[in-house]
Amino acid sequence: MVPIKVYDFEPRNLPKEILESIGLIVANAAQTENITKQAIAGCLGIDMEYGGALTTHMTAPLRFDVLKAVAEIKLDEVDDLDELDALLENCKAGFAERNRIAHCSWCRDPSDNLTFIIEESARETYAMKMTAIDAGKLKQEADYIYWAGLDLYEFLSRNDLLPDYPPSDRQRDHKSKATRKKSRAERIKRQKKKK
Repeated sequence: MVPIKVYDFEPRNLPKEILESIGLIVANAAQTENITKQAIAGCLGIDMEYGGALTTHMTAPLRFDVLKAVAEIKLDEVDDLDELDALLENCKAGFAERNRIAHCSWCRDPSDNLTFIIEESARETYAMKMTAIDAGKLKQEADYIYWAGLDLYEFLSRNDLLPDYPPSDRQRDHKSKATRKKSRAERIKRQKKKK
C-alpha cells in the first residue's frame, strides 16, 4: 500500500516570505485598481471624489470597459488609444494573477516546507491542479502588477488625464444620511410641540 501524503492547509503555517508575498500582490493590485479608477475620472474630467462615487463599486471588467469607452471619446490620437489598450492588457494580466493567488487554496509539505497552490476550475467540467510555488515567483508577480499600474499612471500623467482633488470647500457632512435623519426627527419633534 502506498502511503498517503498529508499536506498542511493551515494558512498560519505557510512560510513568512510566502505570506508577505501574497500580501504584496494584493496591495499592489489594490493600488493598480485605484489607478484605473483615477483614469476613468480623468477621462471624464471629474475630480477624484466624483470619480470614487462613480467607480468604487464597479467590477474590474466593467472599469476596463468604461475606461476604454471614455478614453476613446477623450483621446484624439489613435496611437494613444493603442498604447492605452496595451497598458490595460498588462493590468488585466496582473489582475488575473492576483485573482489566481487570492482565490486558490494554499498548503505546504511539512516534510520539506515546499508551498503549493491548489487551483480549481468548474468550466464545463471540474478540475483541480496543485502547483509548487515559491516566494521568488510570487514577488515577480507582485512586481509585474506594481509596474503595470505605474506604467498606466505615467500614461495618465503624460496625457493630462489625472483627476483633480476635490475642492477643499466642498462640504457634505450636513447631507449624510445620519445627519438628515437626525434633522428630520428634530423637525418632527418641533412640529409636535407647536400643535
